[in-house]
Amino acid sequence: MLELSVPANGRAQVRLNDIVSDTTSIPAVVTSNQPLIAERMLRTPTDIDATLGQPDLARLWYFAEGNTAESFSTDLVLFNPQPTSTEVGIVYMQPDGSRTTQQALIPARQQLVIAVDDVLPNHQFGSQISSSQPIVAERLMRFGSERGGFHNNAGSAQLSRTWLFAEGSTRSPYQMQMHILNPNQQAATVNVQFMTADGTSLMRRYALPPTTRLSIDVNELIPDSDVATMIEADRPIVAERALYFRPTTAAITGTLAFTDTVLPDMATPLVGTISTGATRGAFSWRFADAPTQGSRQQLLLSNPGRGQARVQIEFLLADDSRPVETIVMPPESRATVNIHELHPDQPGVAVIVRATQPIVAERTLMPEAVINEDGTPASGGTTVLGVAGE
Repeated sequence: MLELSVPANGRAQVRLNDIVSDTTSIPAVVTSNQPLIAERMLRTPTDIDATLGQPDLARLWYFAEGNTAESFSTDLVLFNPQPTSTEVGIVYMQPDGSRTTQQALIPARQQLVIAVDDVLPNHQFGSQISSSQPIVAERLMRFGSERGGFHNNAGSAQLSRTWLFAEGSTRSPYQMQMHILNPNQQAATVNVQFMTADGTSLMRRYALPPTTRLSIDVNELIPDSDVATMIEADRPIVAERALYFRPTTAAITGTLAFTDTVLPDMATPLVGTISTGATRGAFSWRFADAPTQGSRQQLLLSNPGRGQARVQIEFLLADDSRPVETIVMPPESRATVNIHELHPDQPGVAVIVRATQPIVAERTLMPEAVINEDGTPASGGTTVLGVAGE
């Protein structure tokens, strides 16, 4: 048990490596006497990931993405905080509608890691996890050369007919994918709308058979563009967005650059980020702080509505100052705010977003590229959805 004090409008950081070492299993429960935002950051020599803590336990969890083909591996990470063991049933749903099931038992107050590669090798899939008691479920995926890239995402405890994403890009070197899971016993019709900064958009419609996972290669549909995405279906579904890219350095200047072409795995590591969307827009969004020292930090905004949105962005800086920026977003549009350019060299920047229309806000963090001991560049990136509401 670790106790610490978080000041008002402030932050606290705990480096778990300094407290618990030589273990691969560190589930955590954070409780407080005031509402707060808890976020976990994982970093390896080649990639980085941030994941928001889950405020609630659930008996059902859904993931739209899962892959054990080619250079990908997938682990389901299940945490049972209950005083008794919990039975778990997992259904893996594939693009052709076929299903594979698995049963497991999670001991009391323990974490269970399921290596899906051992159960369903060389497949792409979505999954549904049901348990006899409320638990927390996350999914860890590794990929690329020696599986040096990774991303982690918490499951969705609910299905929805609407999913909204603010982040997205098909500009070089990004590869963008949308993953949609229909876990129902009935077919679902899904409309996917991609929105750009000037308000132009592209709509596509898909028919998903029962218990089917669909993957959309967005680069083929809307190339060389920054996009937000709105997904609407006639049945409750779940959706995730994945971005993959290969970082490199520009003359080792300390600035982040990218390759113009895809290099072999051994030349540049594949890295990436994944996020579940929001089920609705909100008038306000909040983000725990993240650095602009040695990092690119961007705020991604989506206005999926049919009215103009005036957006006020308040930054909470390390010196306790709170500068504000205001932008205007056209209907059905997307905007990017480069926080690292507005407030460079900050050890931490927390963000509060307020809008006149319901919008969606995500934050992307990309550390500056560095050179590993073996001469390969490393950077990575991670995207988190904000916490809605005041």
